[in-house]
Amino acid sequence: EDSLAMAYAKKEELQAKLTKELFDIGNALVTYQQNKIRSKELEEKIKSGQKGLDSLKTNKSLTQNLSKDKLKDKLAAVKKKEEDSKQRLKSSEADSIKTKEEIKKHRELLEKND
Repeated sequence: EDSLAMAYAKKEELQAKLTKELFDIGNALVTYQQNKIRSKELEEKIKSGQKGLDSLKTNKSLTQNLSKDKLKDKLAAVKKKEEDSKQRLKSSEADSIKTKEEIKKHRELLEKND
């Protein structure tokens, strides 16, 4: 009976160890599944973040291009105004010379009539 009691105690001890190991395995599986889910969530967040970052880069690039285009347009407008001013100045100078010549001719005519 002693050996029967010892065998029964050993069986209980082994059964307790087996139960503990099964719980540990179960807990490890649950943790693994949770980590797998978290990993997928993080991958989605990373993809979403990358899309956002790409979008920001695109927007920044577009903004810089728009700014460059605006500056080019302003520079072109300034150059056009400058060219227009030069043309008006030349035109005014030509008109002035013409007017001076007309005045000179009128004076000469007046002097001849006197």
